Amino acid sequence: MHNQTIKRSTGGIRRRLWLTSLLSLLCIGQSHAWAGEERTTPPQTNPNAPTVLHLSQVIRQVERFYPKLIGAERERQQARQRRKATEGAFDTNLRFGTNFEQYNSSAKEKDFTTNSVTAEVLTRSGITLFGGVMLNEGAVKSPLSNTGSTGTYNIGLRVPLMRGWRTNAREAAERQARIGEPLADASFADVRLDTLYNAATQYWNWVAAHRRVQVAQSLLNVAVEREKQIADEVKGGIRQGIDAFEAEVEVRRRQEALSKSEQEFQKEQFKFGLYLWSSEGKREAYPPAEQVPTSTPTPVAYSASRLEKERVRATESRPEIRSIRLAKAILKVDQEVAKRSEEHT
Repeated sequence: MHNQTIKRSTGGIRRRLWLTSLLSLLCIGQSHAWAGEERTTPPQTNPNAPTVLHLSQVIRQVERFYPKLIGAERERQQARQRRKATEGAFDTNLRFGTNFEQYNSSAKEKDFTTNSVTAEVLTRSGITLFGGVMLNEGAVKSPLSNTGSTGTYNIGLRVPLMRGWRTNAREAAERQARIGEPLADASFADVRLDTLYNAATQYWNWVAAHRRVQVAQSLLNVAVEREKQIADEVKGGIRQGIDAFEAEVEVRRRQEALSKSEQEFQKEQFKFGLYLWSSEGKREAYPPAEQVPTSTPTPVAYSASRLEKERVRATESRPEIRSIRLAKAILKVDQEVAKRSEEHT
């Protein structure tokens, strides 16, 4: 009876030691999780000496090299070029001409030259302003130029009486191109916001998956140590064989959990690597586990007033809402052109 009491008390002490060890591991992991983010140098792709990869570095790399953002930026540039091209329709047009002729008059060879310059300006209202001058030099035939060497001057305008007055195709194309430029900016902002959000989300999924691997490994280490202790107790007669069997089963269960967490980490590692591109336009190697940060930034608590203020600001500046407004303005121009066409058909 006395020996059984000693065995039970010894087993209770060992169980308390095991629980204390487990709580200590969890507390250590929690303290690391809430530690501040450390400043490190930019990430390197050398797998032999990886450095910690922080979110700020990921954001900078995605903004500079991610193909989808590069394509969106090119669309912005194309919108600017389209706007400049439509504005070119209203540039001043100059036409230059030279005519040289020779003829015989009274058994003598004579020649003259005619130089002409004409300027035309198309206004947004559809009216075309024009003016020109034609100067004659040399022995000009009178039937060809009754003004002689003084030349000819003209100025005037052309007004469309039916189609093309006020709302016309060129003016409408310019207005749409001017609206299309901020529309491209809004589209770029939308793509950028969505890309950076997804990249940041995948970054934290990658970090969280690695933390789960670490926790699973710690729990497995505890189970292995516990299995060894119980095996020693069984040999000493303190425990029964069923306890050793249960401890072994727990080790196998935690090994399986570790394997699943490692597979999950590899999957998140692959997804996160899709956002990391180099300046040469090539995808970089998947970030190894050694680049996972050992600490995370401390969460910032927002007051209710600040949350409301930020919500209003986000609603007003959302690129999707701005894109809808600009797209409606472009459609309105099309409606005006179509209405003008119906009035003159």
